[in-house]
Amino acid sequence: MPKKNNADKIKILGKEFEYVRIDDIKKNPVIFFEEHSVDLCIKAYEILKPKLIYIENIPCQFLSDPLFADLENIRVSASENMELTPLNALNNLKSLWVTFYPGYEPKGALDFSQFPQLETLRYSWSNETKNFSALKNIQSIFIEEYPQLDLKAFSEFDNLKALEISRSKLESLEGIEENSNLIELKITGSSNINTLESLAKASNMNLKVLEINSKNKINGLENIANLNKLQSLTLEGMPSIDCAQLEKNTSLEHLKLKKVKEVHNASSLSKLTKLTSIELLIIDFIENLNFISELPNIETLNILPWYVNSKDGYLPLTKKFKSLNKLETLFKWKDILNHLDEEGLALYKAYFGDSPLAFIKKRFKFHCYEDFSEPYTKKNCNKVDHQIQKLIDRLIEHSDKTSEEKLVFFQDTVNALDKIDEELNLFATGEREYLWDTLDEIAKESGIDVDALEESDSKNKNFNWPVF
Repeated sequence: MPKKNNADKIKILGKEFEYVRIDDIKKNPVIFFEEHSVDLCIKAYEILKPKLIYIENIPCQFLSDPLFADLENIRVSASENMELTPLNALNNLKSLWVTFYPGYEPKGALDFSQFPQLETLRYSWSNETKNFSALKNIQSIFIEEYPQLDLKAFSEFDNLKALEISRSKLESLEGIEENSNLIELKITGSSNINTLESLAKASNMNLKVLEINSKNKINGLENIANLNKLQSLTLEGMPSIDCAQLEKNTSLEHLKLKKVKEVHNASSLSKLTKLTSIELLIIDFIENLNFISELPNIETLNILPWYVNSKDGYLPLTKKFKSLNKLETLFKWKDILNHLDEEGLALYKAYFGDSPLAFIKKRFKFHCYEDFSEPYTKKNCNKVDHQIQKLIDRLIEHSDKTSEEKLVFFQDTVNALDKIDEELNLFATGEREYLWDTLDEIAKESGIDVDALEESDSKNKNFNWPVF
């Protein structure tokens, strides 16, 4: 247990509660029940009567006490062998979260018939679950490790508005057609869905958000054409997508395609004029990106061209980024110069300054590791920045030197970084590799062929660049 200090003490009605975590104590108190302070937490609960409590990996038999009968919201992080049945006494719950790591299932069964008021459920599925269909008032469900092959178990939830299934064995969405009030449907993690046929039913017309973030065997989108209220669509892991099948989804505002092998008829996306956000991530093949320039309301583009293989080039993409004043976000792309118009080239040159070395100096910041605590303080990070900046200044000033003469400057820098690390113990593996990459880049822009240099045993004890 940590050393006592005044900051660990909370006063409630004049009574001190030591080592009790209570958030937002004045307006909407939330009590965190922890192993070392359960009794004090119970006393604090009796005084504050919060609507929400957290329980993490501790026995919860105390929940059977009538004191907790009116509790509305509870979040439980359960451990192996933890008994869940005391939760069944909380008959007035509106929100229930019970999660645990796969393979470490707690004991006992949740009997959902004991939660007639429940509106929100986040739950790691247990084989001992009882009366799941009794959740007549449920509006939002998030289920992990769902074992069934379809969604029939959710078909009786007339008030269900949001459903998310994570890490499941789903093969179809059958059953979802009965949920006429459903607004959001998200399937994440591993699954083997092979059809969206159930979404073609008229009862799904209210659906606004659809996400399939998992491996799947879906080979067509014709079944979502009737979802005329659909505003956000995320599709991941499909073998191919024919964008012509999305032409009728004219209410779409957000579109995300990820890990798709082939995207065909991308020009059809130009008809989705309400789109404000597009994400294309890890696309093996797409004919062209011309549709981007024809969408008038785009506000957000998240496209990594080095992971999106466009057959007909990227000029429409760079022009759109330029119109959004975001062209600089593509400047690290090694092929960017091949896909800029004259105005784009001018922006590129202005952004990078007089030389590539000047750009490296401008962009390098060891402060990406700064966290305001030793040894990664602003002062210490400045020491590293200073050495890199000093090296670049010397190389710019002596650009006429030979590679051998320039390597002397690098040796001086490495020696200085070695002293910094010896003093501060600043460079772990990630930091060291970041600096190595930076030195490699500086050497390349200085005309030094790093690949042609042989690695040698460094004399530096703490920091070394493989070249030395």
